[in-house]
Amino acid sequence: MNTLNELIADPVKVKETRGLPRALLLLVPIKTEERQEFWSSLADAHNAGKIDLVAEFALLRNGKENPDFFRARQIFVNTFPELETNCVNVARTLAHLVIEAGGDMAASWPLEPFRTYLDQDPKRPVEILTAIEADPISLAVLLPVTAAAGFTSDRPYFIDEVVRLTKVPDELLQRMAVAALANVPLGEGETTLPSETLASLEDVVATSDHDGVLAASLSAALTLSLKNKLALPRLTEVVRLALQKGATGRSEWLRTASPGMSRSSTSL
Repeated sequence: MNTLNELIADPVKVKETRGLPRALLLLVPIKTEERQEFWSSLADAHNAGKIDLVAEFALLRNGKENPDFFRARQIFVNTFPELETNCVNVARTLAHLVIEAGGDMAASWPLEPFRTYLDQDPKRPVEILTAIEADPISLAVLLPVTAAAGFTSDRPYFIDEVVRLTKVPDELLQRMAVAALANVPLGEGETTLPSETLASLEDVVATSDHDGVLAASLSAALTLSLKNKLALPRLTEVVRLALQKGATGRSEWLRTASPGMSRSSTSL
């Protein structure tokens, strides 16, 4: 199998390799300088309707029987920014690939190029945020990065929406909305965080008994403390109350919240 066109024309070969993503692994060039051309050729084939990368990679599974999951996933990660297709569909496949990676340290790596993808069109964060609220089980993992892009393109709107989502009954959606608050930036000329951001964290930590939500509150407070020293007294109280209410102790918080949290905690 020498070319992409030959592979596309040979569904038997695709089936033998257990799907298009793994079949494409056979074609990835060894030389780094040739790979970008290959990613572009894949995107061109998708955009011409010859293949559907979004649908095909939505079927990719991780597991002992599929040892090439991460290598195959990287094909989509390198290609999706060039795909001319509905951004929500791209988000669904990307979220699937992040979730499917499980607890691996590389699980969240696709989120960085996804942020670049979101920044390319200010309508994308808005559309994806709507989809996340409608289907949090599949998409909530993308809420923090989607909100981060939204805070850049339309900060007032996204702060209002994320704060609203911190009050929803769905625990997963609420937890990811709280995590997203950590990405709220200081505006130009501002010396303190928006009052609604701090008030939302305070309200969540006071009213929630979900370990995941409380851990997200703790992590967000620690991250925000690095951005705004003036808010330190209020953020310190959020941390104190979150730790006090946590049923499983500090070690569990450090495991559940963000990977850099234990280092950040020395700031408080």
